[in-house]
Amino acid sequence: MDVAGLTGFLLGKVGVHAERCVRRFSPRATCRRCLEACPVDAVKLTGEGVKIGECNRCGLCTAVCPTEALQDPERTPAFFLARGREILQTYGQVGFVCFPRGKEARMGSHLIGVTCLGGIPVEVVVALATEGKVVFSRQGQECTSCPLARGGEIWEELLALARQMIACLGLPEDRITFLNEAPPAAPAEYRRKGEGRAAMGRREFFAVLVRGLGLKGASQVSDRPGMPASRRAILQKVWSTRASAEKKELWPQPGLKLAGPCYLCNICSRLCPQEALVLKGDELLFQPSLCTACGLCIDVCLHGSLAWGEKVSLKEVSSAERKRLATAVTLQCSRCGQEFRASPQTDLCLRCRFSAAQEGSKAN
Repeated sequence: MDVAGLTGFLLGKVGVHAERCVRRFSPRATCRRCLEACPVDAVKLTGEGVKIGECNRCGLCTAVCPTEALQDPERTPAFFLARGREILQTYGQVGFVCFPRGKEARMGSHLIGVTCLGGIPVEVVVALATEGKVVFSRQGQECTSCPLARGGEIWEELLALARQMIACLGLPEDRITFLNEAPPAAPAEYRRKGEGRAAMGRREFFAVLVRGLGLKGASQVSDRPGMPASRRAILQKVWSTRASAEKKELWPQPGLKLAGPCYLCNICSRLCPQEALVLKGDELLFQPSLCTACGLCIDVCLHGSLAWGEKVSLKEVSSAERKRLATAVTLQCSRCGQEFRASPQTDLCLRCRFSAAQEGSKAN
């Protein structure tokens, strides 16, 4: 049995951090990204969050999950980042290649093999592109003829997003390239026999064995020290090291805006998994640098107050500043005459607003 076969046998499937799944936060959550990405129907959505059945560990669900509730137990974002940096230091560029099952042993030491290019975290791609050249290629077949065909769409979205991000950071477009052919050889000037082997090092291999056998201390050997613990943390590190980037550039991430009256009921801020929304006194505040665009705040708002807005600037997304979304003022209800507190976009108190909505639904 090869390394991939052994690791698949021991670990079996993608790991679930159920406490991070937005569906566990509220039954109103509509996120289905993992379900739509899975090519083998291994994902099941329940009231307690996501569950994984028979899994081929292609990694597509882990790449699209906005809260990182799903994660490959071995090939974490920290693993990809650490391996990529090792290869960059050795060869000057890092290559990612998707391979047919069982082909890892024939890869060059300048390559990182994955089941599908769509399973590579975009944050890792951007972080590596700030330090050197990232090359992607396919081996064996086109995406359209692959059993993981959905991965081709996810990969195209990832590639486009990564290129937008590096452009925003002021990096040249050729930092990220794609070759629709066999993986390129390592540049001759960087070839050093025996260095930079990236399919799986001895450390990761023994970490797999430890976790697979259930030995004590397994949770302490999975990631490398000094690596960011989450995909968002990887981006925050990129932002902090690119201080010279043009701050007026728009980062490819939507902001939030008011789409209707806000009663500052605190539901969205209490349920936000990343604490990107905070209710402070009479103000609802939003911090773009923490937002992962999971959409839960929009789903749970009973009044339809929130919607996606324009892209945020690099300055906004890279800072810890919070912007004001809504401010409560004292208003008088045009229906019952009572005073109430809400954003200025309404003339109905919360009780009368609900009554009007019920009357409208009965009339229809």
